[in-house]
Amino acid sequence: MPRGKAGGGGFWLLTDRGRDFLGVAFQEPGAAPRFLYAPPHDVEVLQLSPDESLLAVVVNEGGYSRLRFLDAASGAVRAAPWHPRGVITKVSWAPDGSHVAFDRRASPFPPGCTTPAGPGGERAAVPGRRPARAAAMGKHHLPHP
Repeated sequence: MPRGKAGGGGFWLLTDRGRDFLGVAFQEPGAAPRFLYAPPHDVEVLQLSPDESLLAVVVNEGGYSRLRFLDAASGAVRAAPWHPRGVITKVSWAPDGSHVAFDRRASPFPPGCTTPAGPGGERAAVPGRRPARAAAMGKHHLPHP
């Protein structure tokens, strides 16, 4: 699903135009999409942060999902936090953009695991209580520049 830029200056989308895998592109009015992030795997989920500075994307690598945070302007990977193996089907930003929650399935870990994003994200997941509104969701805190 495309995500529009405030003010109508274009939008972010997933496309496989000219390639075998879905990647993240930005399209300005009247122009062709410009790839920002084109890994050798499909990007399956795209979610724009509330302040439009970051993109949360989910990449299918060998049947397992990898969550990455991209700079929305350049497509540079800002963080690739560790999280339990599984399939991520949905990503949601907190209203203030400080963290994301995601739905994860088919993992040997219990639902409701959390892991920090950025430095220290290589630590093991810690089982936590499942949020009342969002069962089986992970949570990532994001450092902003």
